[in-house]
Amino acid sequence: MLIAMLLNLYWFYKKKHLFQLTASGAFLLLAGREVNWGRCFFPIGMGPDGPIFIPMEQFPHHTMINTVIGIMLVIVLIGVIFTTPWKKIIVRRLFPVKLFIFACICTIFSLIGDSSRLFSDAQGELVEEQGELLLYFLLLHVSVYYYYFLNIDDQ
Repeated sequence: MLIAMLLNLYWFYKKKHLFQLTASGAFLLLAGREVNWGRCFFPIGMGPDGPIFIPMEQFPHHTMINTVIGIMLVIVLIGVIFTTPWKKIIVRRLFPVKLFIFACICTIFSLIGDSSRLFSDAQGELVEEQGELLLYFLLLHVSVYYYYFLNIDDQ
């Protein structure tokens, strides 16, 4: 996620399109979510399924962290609404249907793994993490897709 964030920041500085800056913020939020907003750096023990992390309520400065997350989320949502070139996407029909279908499949795998209905707890956790990893790669691919196809006029 950090590589995708840095790549979008590079594209922003290269082409000055605010869409890439918004995508960078989204990838930063995903990276923060992946490390449990920093809780993974404070394990309090080991359980049968892996490390046990400190609860968010006991995390130092958790109120400030939640506030920053909320502000960043609102900024990214506003950025998606106002910086996405909707007209170019609709007129050129640049919606990546195949990538959207693959993203839905990855989300379904992640949900199936999280519920542990079809797999044991350990296997379900593995399926969930693999689904999330594939989804992150797909989001990076969508970011690359839109960078190249939305910047055709600039070249």
